[in-house]
Amino acid sequence: MVVRPTGETLGYGYDAAHRLIQVQDGLGNRVVYTLDSLGNRIQEQVLDPTGALAQTRSRVFDALGRLVQDLGAQGQASTYAYDGNGNRTGSTDPLGHTSAGAYDSLNRLVGITDPMNGVTRLAYDIQDRVKQVTDPRGLVTTYTYDGFGNLVREVSPDRGTTVYTYDSAGNLKTRTDARGQRGAWTYDALNRVIQIAYSDGRIEQFTYDSGAHALGRLTRITEPGV
Repeated sequence: MVVRPTGETLGYGYDAAHRLIQVQDGLGNRVVYTLDSLGNRIQEQVLDPTGALAQTRSRVFDALGRLVQDLGAQGQASTYAYDGNGNRTGSTDPLGHTSAGAYDSLNRLVGITDPMNGVTRLAYDIQDRVKQVTDPRGLVTTYTYDGFGNLVREVSPDRGTTVYTYDSAGNLKTRTDARGQRGAWTYDALNRVIQIAYSDGRIEQFTYDSGAHALGRLTRITEPGV
């Protein structure tokens, strides 16, 4: 169970394979998941406190576990197509709007065509990391990585420059945005985040279950001012 800063609770139910199959709030509202043999969620049902069905959603997967159809409560469908390598090459939403993906010989996504025929292009470095994204307006965002593959700098025409640092375990240590706003992450011995401190004085704290039968799941989030 997770207790939110407001005192609200969220309970989680798992099957014998430790897969999430239910989420319930303190008022008795539930979300119930039905899984196939591969662990894919083939149905989601939202039930009110009386157990009445409030909302439903179904998904269809192919033999390879790829999502091919997403169905809403009224039968509205989104469909997805793939190439021989399993890359998603197209999607169609319930209104008939289509999007397409293009891939290079290394199966890396290099182009996305949106329903308005705008094209977003992606470029990669020799380590297959995205180094540049050009949006349909021609605006370019660049990404820089350290020797361990961690993102250390993002330069965006919308957000400016964001800088990241990491600890010796590869955990995100700090993030500083273009306005100089800084966040600092603290971790426990298991590399779980236990605190985020912001330059404006805000602090978020995270607590995990403990004890002989604990699974290390997040149980409490304490937010600023609560």
